[in-house]
Amino acid sequence: MKRFGFPAWWLIPAGLTRLACMAIGFHGDLYSIYWRAHQAVYHGDTIVHNQLLAHIVHVVWLWMLKISHLIPREIWLHPFDYETGWRLLAMHPHAPVLLVLLKLPYLVVEILCFFVLLKIIPAASRRSVALFWLANPLILYGVHLYGRYESFPVLFVLLMFLALKRGRPVLGFASLVGSVMVRLYTCALIPLYLWLVPRNRRQGVSMGLFLVIPFTGVLLYQFLTAGSFALFRDNAEVISLLTMPHRVFLFAAYIPLLQADVIYLFPLSMILIYLAAIDAKRPISADGMWRWGAWMTYLLFALTYFHPQWSVWLVPYLAIQRVSRRRVLYLTWIMAICLLFYTFQFDREASVLLFAPLGPASFDTWTHPMEILDRLRMGGVVVGLFRTLFTGCLIHLGWLARRDRPLVDSVAA
Repeated sequence: MKRFGFPAWWLIPAGLTRLACMAIGFHGDLYSIYWRAHQAVYHGDTIVHNQLLAHIVHVVWLWMLKISHLIPREIWLHPFDYETGWRLLAMHPHAPVLLVLLKLPYLVVEILCFFVLLKIIPAASRRSVALFWLANPLILYGVHLYGRYESFPVLFVLLMFLALKRGRPVLGFASLVGSVMVRLYTCALIPLYLWLVPRNRRQGVSMGLFLVIPFTGVLLYQFLTAGSFALFRDNAEVISLLTMPHRVFLFAAYIPLLQADVIYLFPLSMILIYLAAIDAKRPISADGMWRWGAWMTYLLFALTYFHPQWSVWLVPYLAIQRVSRRRVLYLTWIMAICLLFYTFQFDREASVLLFAPLGPASFDTWTHPMEILDRLRMGGVVVGLFRTLFTGCLIHLGWLARRDRPLVDSVAA
């Protein structure tokens, strides 16, 4: 691995750690998306759900597992029942092997992310950034232990930066559109990219076509297969944000004034970022797009309620910032500790029951960590304090990012 700037043997402990995390635990979300894929593979049904691209990957992989007879059909409870379904997988005698097989696409894509990242950053910094990525607790938790396909949008984001660095802004925008089709959160970057990156009108028009044509095709397919307007509205790409329960996460942090008069913090930060972009110099480089993306993503997690596995979205920006800021390593581990306590506010499936395959006969008796904290009358305070520390770290990193040039400057500070 000399061309990538790090010792090849680092991949051995990194790979073993990932395989261990993949085998010992999972969240019910893994079962849910594969159950939807099983509808297509085993029953020939059409998947009616947003994030169509991610579902297609799961359908193809599950079909391959089916024809190779590596996955038993009986683990897919039909009709769907969340509580019984994920327990069926957790209590299967071959659960560790099944989990590794089901998570394998996530591992493959995460490895691709790693090597794309190393192509982006300066050669002198590849060793430190490689170590940062391979031992990153946010990736180990969100992708390999929790079992979510968060490495998919991260790959598209990194491909966007790679295309920009190589002077291919239209291809970079196509990658950004791909990330939106996998996970909605990157749609906040589209206005910034369209305004700040194009060098001329021709590039702007080309980017517009890359936005309109794929989304029109996907939305048309979803409209024709939904069966009703309500199903289309609730499951279509981007449009589903209008009705999906997660939309309230963006407005959870606010300053109350009087009566119904409030100021929503993350929408306020988005408006300020967009207004600042109006006066920014154009066109911007890969470094410039990294900074705007980092500000938006850091503030997203600093000022909204979020599910902990989504913290993987931070990693590409943190990994790139690691080039110019040594403290990113320490702050990432501090944030990982904060997230450990942050998970306690959720149901047991996000904390102790992640490890249910380790105790298939006893996991239902395991104590939720929040119950222990509540006995000490410290539950809400502890979660809130660690959440505040997490937010402080991100705002600090965002403040530092305004001067960072990690894609051209390899001097760590």
